[in-house]
Amino acid sequence: MSEVWAFLDLHWTPQCKVVVKACIFNIVNTIWYRRNQIRVQSKVIHWRSTINLIISKVSLAGNLTSKTAAANIYEFTIMKSCKVNIRPPRAPSIKEIIWSPPLPSWIKINTDGAATKNPSRSVAGGIFRNSNGAFLGGFTHFIGPADALFAELIAAMIAIEIAVFQEFLQRLA
Repeated sequence: MSEVWAFLDLHWTPQCKVVVKACIFNIVNTIWYRRNQIRVQSKVIHWRSTINLIISKVSLAGNLTSKTAAANIYEFTIMKSCKVNIRPPRAPSIKEIIWSPPLPSWIKINTDGAATKNPSRSVAGGIFRNSNGAFLGGFTHFIGPADALFAELIAAMIAIEIAVFQEFLQRLA
């Protein structure tokens, strides 16, 4: 049994995990039930009908779940052999964002910060545009271990530092 539980601990997608659990449960349950039918009722049951019974029960469990599966050929093969329809993850929603320019003679700074599961890949960035929408400059900065809020704040602080420095350079000129 420890090997069965270790098999279940593999990194399955949620829908495939339901299918694998249903397979294991229904194999054990159906073998026990068919064995009792043979012993108690002296019924002769063909092995193909037992396999079809298991597949139909697993198919029902896999198709009734609301969990999703990812693009993985190994899991695809398992679910298709059990006649389970694969539920892909919900598509990301797309939102249209319209950039509005700043007032004449102003500069607009758009910043963003992002953090990933790998904390060494957090980044902050920004872009400078004038009132005509013309690109004036931009920056990206890898910030090391950070969460998303910290990355956003660092992006804003770097943008302010660049703006203050540019103002200082214009006053010197």
